[in-house]
Amino acid sequence: MAQLIAESVKSPLLFNDTSGADELLSFFNSIPIVYHVIVLDSLDDEFTSFVRRRYDYDKEKLSDLYDNSYFDRNGLHIIKPVVQENKLFGKLVMNVSTENIKKKRSITVNIFVFVFLTIMFISYLIALKLQKIISKPVLELKNVAEHITYEADYSVVIPKTCQNEIGLLQASFNSMVLELDKNIKFLRHEIEDRKRSQQEAHNLRAYLKNMIDAISSVIIAVDSGWLIRQVNQEAINFFSRSSEDELLHKPVTEIITFLDEEEHLRNCLRDRLPRNFQVNYNKNENNQLSLNVSVYPLSQDQNSGIVILIDDVTEKTHMENMLIQNEKMMSLGGLAAGMAHEINNPLGIISQGVQNIMRRVSLEQQRNRDIAVELDINLDSLYQYLVNQKIIRYLEGILSASKRASEIVSNMLQFSRMSNQSKDYKNICEVIDQTIELARNEYELKKKFDFRQIKIIKDYDPRLPNLYCNVTEIQQVILNLLKNAAHALHNKNDKGFVPEISIRIKNSITHVQIEIEDNGPGIPQELKKRVFEPFFTTKEVGIGTGLGLSVSYFIITKNHLGTIDFESRAGTGTRFKIRIPFSS
Repeated sequence: MAQLIAESVKSPLLFNDTSGADELLSFFNSIPIVYHVIVLDSLDDEFTSFVRRRYDYDKEKLSDLYDNSYFDRNGLHIIKPVVQENKLFGKLVMNVSTENIKKKRSITVNIFVFVFLTIMFISYLIALKLQKIISKPVLELKNVAEHITYEADYSVVIPKTCQNEIGLLQASFNSMVLELDKNIKFLRHEIEDRKRSQQEAHNLRAYLKNMIDAISSVIIAVDSGWLIRQVNQEAINFFSRSSEDELLHKPVTEIITFLDEEEHLRNCLRDRLPRNFQVNYNKNENNQLSLNVSVYPLSQDQNSGIVILIDDVTEKTHMENMLIQNEKMMSLGGLAAGMAHEINNPLGIISQGVQNIMRRVSLEQQRNRDIAVELDINLDSLYQYLVNQKIIRYLEGILSASKRASEIVSNMLQFSRMSNQSKDYKNICEVIDQTIELARNEYELKKKFDFRQIKIIKDYDPRLPNLYCNVTEIQQVILNLLKNAAHALHNKNDKGFVPEISIRIKNSITHVQIEIEDNGPGIPQELKKRVFEPFFTTKEVGIGTGLGLSVSYFIITKNHLGTIDFESRAGTGTRFKIRIPFSS
């Protein structure tokens, strides 16, 4: 209606016809809900109006080209622009009463509230009825379900209270609980069996692990991809690891760095046959081990892998070598005794004959001169002839060689028989100190190798009891070792090298342990097995007889029931270890 009036007042506004506009607005006399109608011109000045009840309109709500309407406490306000060809000629502002709308709304709300309360009341009555029919059995069902859930009591049975769907639900629930009870009992039995099996498996694994951990051999299980899958405690200790996690899932060749014979592993995996070989392993600078490596296939399947067993046979190999050495020395002892006696007689004749020749041509013997006069021989000319022809020199050489051979024979005899000299309890530290003084004043060591320039380091255990020994023989052994050390140090000519000999004496409860160590060039690997062999020497011809260490070996092992051994690495030095029981 407002839009129709707005269209109708275009002409009066266009032609400034206020009477025509008033006539149009008189139409609202028959519409009581319209309180006020105002026609504004383009300048928002009042052109004409219809007033039943005046009000002040909000000029800020006026809009040029758009409708605007809003509610407030005075009613509904409608603003319509009067537009012709997008040109604004004026506005129509109406105030319409909303009291009828409020009355109708109040009636509608009252009806809605009445209907809602009626429905709620009816619903409450229905709910009471349904509670008896549905809710109560359902609540009982809920309570039973919660009891079963929290108490795990599957013996509860819901009584059937009716024959309708609720009754069927109760019966089905009871059947479900019974079946559930059977299944849970079965599952509990299965769980107990599985737990028992798992515990047995765990105990078996722990037992097997404890069993392989108790084995002193290194055990390593390797899969077909050469990755470590299982190790024992000895393997962890051998490779200096803190736990098995540092070994598991690592390539075996990365851990066993000394495994040069990788072909043995491949052959074992391929042929499914055990392999066994021996390797030398330098665990650190001063510890070389002999290892026996055994490789076994896990099964006939090539994808199963292999087991590697590593045994430290260093001590065993050492003992075998010592036994071989001992048997060899015993055999050579008998041979040396026979040879010494056989050689001693012709050696004595040769030595005596040369000495007689030297005396027969000596110018100092008056008898020689008397016989030369009787035969009309000039003894001085004859002696000079012998000198010029180097015959005297040859004779002196023969005499020197026979003397040296006599010393060798004496050593051989000492090598071949047990000592018959007396033993006594002596302070071993004093014995070794006396031997060091002998070495410092010994001609060969003093002149050839300058023993005084060698730094002697002593480390004696102050708690040592007296040692039951033959002092002369012990001094002979120590002197032999000091000579050999001095000779080795003399051959090491490194720039800035300081020769040292360390002498340590330790108390091993039942034994005394004597260590003599030098920082010389060491003993080559290929010569270690021959160190104690009689007549074996690395010295130049004429310097050593090759009997020093052999005699020392027999003095310690036979005469004093001890052991003598050595450790050596090329370029770092040699250490001899002597162990003698305190009461031998």
